[in-house]
Amino acid sequence: MPALVDLLSRETELVREFIASLNGEQEALKRGEIEPLAAIGRRKAELVGLLNTAENERNAFLQQAGHSGDRDGMTAWLAKNRNDRPAAGLWAKLMQFVGEARQINELNGRLIAMRLQVTNQALDVLTRQSQRSSLYGRDGLATALTGSRIIDAA
Repeated sequence: MPALVDLLSRETELVREFIASLNGEQEALKRGEIEPLAAIGRRKAELVGLLNTAENERNAFLQQAGHSGDRDGMTAWLAKNRNDRPAAGLWAKLMQFVGEARQINELNGRLIAMRLQVTNQALDVLTRQSQRSSLYGRDGLATALTGSRIIDAA
């Protein structure tokens, strides 16, 4: 099994790549560019799979060392191995990157919600306009909706 520092180094690099993808997604959302989002989404999904594998490898390392395979186990391992400063530094960097990725992802979610709201409002306007022009009068011509009930016109 690789050394913990190697596992943390790989995981940190993957999170860095994930952040770059999130930033690319954010820029596309800000500019309203839809085309790059599919490729970005595929890359993000690939990175999530790689990150899950990296996390599982780190957790397996911790379990083999007699610790729980989670953050508490990592904290316990670092406390027991105080001289492994590279691992401690990478762990701190990884936690910083994870927090940054979470913030960017939340912001991207809000940007998507805003875009969706604007799209829904536009569809609502178009749907109402379509409904208005689809009513016909006694003469067979389209009539504008006046707000009064149809029965009032008869």
